[in-house]
Amino acid sequence: MVVHTTWLRQHDFIIKELSKYLGLPELTSPSPEPPLKKRKLSDVPVEAEEDYTKFNSSNLKNKKANSKMTAAQKALAKVDKSGMKSISSFFSSKPKASK
Repeated sequence: MVVHTTWLRQHDFIIKELSKYLGLPELTSPSPEPPLKKRKLSDVPVEAEEDYTKFNSSNLKNKKANSKMTAAQKALAKVDKSGMKSISSFFSSKPKASK
């Protein structure tokens, strides 16, 4: 243990002397406390500048239906889906079979 503490002292001494010689700023240990949180500038609640309820209207649904469809979406729209199961049917609970 004596050798270890002696080595640490020599290491610290060399670092300090080299820093002085090179003109580097002295090393400081980081503060143990976390940085302070930013304070609010005022206690007045912030209000939205725009009315966002207009985006939730039914007009948005109509716009999506009228938007351009990709080639794959057009091809899918033409397919006869009468014999196909819906995707949700694969994830629903199955009825118990009676014996």
